Order: sequence, then structure tokens, then C-alpha cells
Amino acid sequence: MRRYLIAFLIVLVACGASEFDLTLENGTSGPIDDAHVRFNGFTSLGGSFNSGIRKTHGGINRPLPAEITVEWRSAEGQSYSRQISVPENVRSACEVLVRINQDGSVTVASLSD
Repeated sequence: MRRYLIAFLIVLVACGASEFDLTLENGTSGPIDDAHVRFNGFTSLGGSFNSGIRKTHGGINRPLPAEITVEWRSAEGQSYSRQISVPENVRSACEVLVRINQDGSVTVASLSD
């Protein structure tokens, strides 16, 4: 029991109670441009991503809202904007992954499980 408590405290301190990291990933087969995540007046770092590349924006102040907007432009110049629901368990995570998929959908998950 004591071991679990110590592990929990380490995770709590490592995560920080008021901040989280947001990773944006290009899960398409080609490059994308002007990629960002937006919510509550915040805009993540982003820009151009080759296929499979991830970029992380650290130290973002909570809360992560129930909905976020993900924007990007394909290599062909097509602009996309998706409003994504963020599950409650992901909103409390220390590390959040937002992945732009090949079909134009966007998934959001916790990297800190």
C-alpha cells in the first residue's frame, strides 16, 4: 500500500496540479501546415508537420475544456477545422495527444495513462 501511495505522489508532483502538456501529431500520409489547437483564447504551437511528426507544447494552464478546435491545412492547400469533444478522463491528464488522422478526423487521448 505504501508503495502505491509513493508512486501516486510522484505522478502527482510530476504532472503538476495546474498545468499539462499538449502534443499535436500529424497522422496523415503527407505534410500539413498551419496546424494548431485552440481553446479558451489559447493557441498551441504548431505550424508545419511532416507525416508522423509530433510537436509538444508544455506547461499549459488548466483547465482543458470539454471541446477544443483543431485547425490545419493539407499539402494541397485545403483548410480544415474540427471541433472535438475531450473526454473527462483526458481533460485531467498530464499529457494530452491530439492526432490529425488520414481521413480528416481528429482523435484526442491521454499519453499519461
